[in-house]
Amino acid sequence: MDELHDFVERTMEEGFERLHKQQKAAQDEFRKQHEEDLKTIEELRDQLWQAKEERYQEMLNRQKAEQDAFEAEHRARLAEDLLTEEKKQRKAVEASLAKERLEVNVLREELRDAWDKKHSLGTEVGSLHCILDEMLRHQYEGPSEVENEFGAETELQNYTILTHTELVEATSNFSQGLKIGNGGLGIVYKGWIDSKMVAIKVLRSEFPQGSRFLREMINLLKLQHPHLATPIGLCLQPQSLVYDYLFNGSLEDRLLSKDGIRPLTWESRLRIAAEICSAIVFLHSNGITHGNLKPSNILLDGNLNVKIINSGISHLFRDHYHTYVNNDPGGLHSYMDPEFFEEGTLTKQVDIYSFGVIILRLLTGRSPLLLVEEVRKAKSAEKLKDLIDPVAGDWPYVHIVQLANLGLECCNARRDSRPDLKSHVLRVLKPMSPSSAANFVPPSAPVEPRQPPSYFTCPISQDIMQDPHVAADGFTYEAEALQAWFDGGHDTSPMTNLRLNHLNLIPNLALRSAIRDWLDNSSGS
Repeated sequence: MDELHDFVERTMEEGFERLHKQQKAAQDEFRKQHEEDLKTIEELRDQLWQAKEERYQEMLNRQKAEQDAFEAEHRARLAEDLLTEEKKQRKAVEASLAKERLEVNVLREELRDAWDKKHSLGTEVGSLHCILDEMLRHQYEGPSEVENEFGAETELQNYTILTHTELVEATSNFSQGLKIGNGGLGIVYKGWIDSKMVAIKVLRSEFPQGSRFLREMINLLKLQHPHLATPIGLCLQPQSLVYDYLFNGSLEDRLLSKDGIRPLTWESRLRIAAEICSAIVFLHSNGITHGNLKPSNILLDGNLNVKIINSGISHLFRDHYHTYVNNDPGGLHSYMDPEFFEEGTLTKQVDIYSFGVIILRLLTGRSPLLLVEEVRKAKSAEKLKDLIDPVAGDWPYVHIVQLANLGLECCNARRDSRPDLKSHVLRVLKPMSPSSAANFVPPSAPVEPRQPPSYFTCPISQDIMQDPHVAADGFTYEAEALQAWFDGGHDTSPMTNLRLNHLNLIPNLALRSAIRDWLDNSSGS
């Protein structure tokens, strides 16, 4: 009985165990099938989204294709319209060209006739030139007539008097290849006279003719100054002046470094400013206004010495001078006194204003247009060094300030506020200039009141020193002025622009005593 009971229990346990295994297998199978179903659903979902994206992209592509097709059709219509318009214009141009060809043919025939007439008149013209040259010789070179007109002291034989034929030969018939300048007063040619290279200025026809021109030229030839380019000859028909040819060109060429020429150093610019000033003082002392002062009329010889041209001939152009200033291709209006445009009077104040602009150009190397206002603003902002021409070298700061002040004073809008060139401007420039050439004083100039020696004047303040002290650079300054220089953050020499070894000052007792003696003697006299 017990055995049967054990058998039944084992059989039931085995049945339960098989049933449990079958259930577990069924559950595993169901789980596996469920996972596969989920994976399949996920793949179907991805495929569905991909299909939607492809369909959306296809829609965008179709819209873009439709837009491209519309734009292509629009461009095609525009191109067709442009082609139609181009055909119309081409027909109009062809018609115009046909008309111009006809006119050119007519002009060619007229030109051929003109050349034939010119050739036939050539012999007659040559004969007339010979007759004219002979008449001019008899009219102007006859010694008795010249002496009667200008006095027996006139010595035109010291100068070259060219005839028209000689002028044509000297300039190769006024060849364009020999033209070296074109200003408001005339055209300048390079030429050769007796194998010597010269510059020939052919004056404009508006100048006075005949005896008045000759009289004025003789007066001009009498003006002798180291820094005036005096003509070495003249021609009466056409009216022309002959000068020595200077190979260093003009001050304008140097300021622009034309053709790669070496720029001017600051020392040379100071000397040039002084030389220009001395020449203008000489002209004014003889009652002459230059009226045409600009860098292109300031020539430089082999040693870079100043030679000013066109001196004393502007007043001959007085009746047309206002028009000349406005139309001058050399830009004279940039150097012209503003009051001249209001009053139209040509006075020495015109030269003073022009010289002021030239000083500012020497300092900055910049265009004259609006230069005065530009320097005035830089001075007010204490930025003068930003305007200095860097190719000139290291300017001493004291000279920068002095030149800027002189230039602005000369360019004062009010004539009565401008300085006198002789008593003020030249007195400041001469001590700065490394050359004594600017010390030329015309023999006929009146004697000035006694002036202090230049070494009595402080290089910074330009006033007679009351308490002179020697600095480390060896120069003597007014103690208060030099201390202000140091207080401004400078540790360099105001004269040489080099760094000082120390900032100590030594009283110059000997110079102080000499200054006091001079002041006592001056006040006593």
